Amino acid sequence: MLQKKPGVFHIYSAYIALAVLAYWQVAFLQNSFKWDMLGCYLPWRYHVGECLQNGVFPLWNPFTHGGYPIHADLRSVWYPETFIIGLTTGYSYLTLHLLFILHLSLSGLGMYLLSKHFTDDKRAGFIAGGAYLMSGFFVGHGQEMFGIIAATWIPFVLYYFIRLQKEREFPDAVRTAVFAFLLVTGGYQAMWAILLYLLIALFVTYFIRYLHAGMKKEAWQLLKLNGILLIITAMSLAVIAVTFIQVSPEVGRLSGVSIEDAWFMPFSPRSAISFLLPFATVKDIGWYDTDISMNNAYTGLIILIFFVAAAFSKKKFLLNVFLVSGLLALLASFGKYTPVRGILFH
Repeated sequence: MLQKKPGVFHIYSAYIALAVLAYWQVAFLQNSFKWDMLGCYLPWRYHVGECLQNGVFPLWNPFTHGGYPIHADLRSVWYPETFIIGLTTGYSYLTLHLLFILHLSLSGLGMYLLSKHFTDDKRAGFIAGGAYLMSGFFVGHGQEMFGIIAATWIPFVLYYFIRLQKEREFPDAVRTAVFAFLLVTGGYQAMWAILLYLLIALFVTYFIRYLHAGMKKEAWQLLKLNGILLIITAMSLAVIAVTFIQVSPEVGRLSGVSIEDAWFMPFSPRSAISFLLPFATVKDIGWYDTDISMNNAYTGLIILIFFVAAAFSKKKFLLNVFLVSGLLALLASFGKYTPVRGILFH
């Protein structure tokens, strides 16, 4: 008798249970959020929700920084969650806990899907998703929802983008654009900006491989579909672009930052101890020369062992692209401790 394999719904249900279990203090309201979650995310979302429920579009927030055009904030108005919750229940402290668990469980599902490009073993994929949602990044960013949102949607963008390069089918261009919209409208800007480098590297790699294999028709089809993806994404984000351009003359941050500001709060080399000892990151914070939200990269000792083993094995070209990109990102994250961040800055 054939056994029915678990579908996406069952996998996602398992990740919800895992997120609740791993972050039970948050799920069962035993411990509360603080810092940016209370100082930024909740008041901004609450204000937008109040405006929407009273038939007012949230163009202006008079309660922060002496007033500012909140509709031009890339992360505060246009994310679909804002309209769904803002027009129904409205935002409360309880909403934060529910959204935290929701996004973490979705992040696990996204990593599970992305793992399909690297392994056919569903067990390995499930472990990858579990390690991702329980990683030090999400633990450290428990006070910063915009980073969590970005990390939630990045695996989905990568999964469908790579599928587009492999199978060259129009629906994957649409799916990639949808998740790119969620990423840009809700996630921390630096994270999707960095992702863009990886997407370009993946496209160029596949395009060259098709040409090298004499598959010119497939190469130009790939070029056309990625062009369509770019157009769809640009059109979906046009409303953000228009509002941002309207207020850009009044935004001082667009004048640029110094290299010292770009080096501020890195994932310092000392933070690499978190790969082995995650609890060490909560003591002697000053020693790490960074913020507590930036010094934890733990993914699990078993995962780390398999990563080291895989680094010395024969790898597919796709994994090599990810390894090179990941290494560059790691070196850049060290800030002033390596020249990579400075090179990218200049």
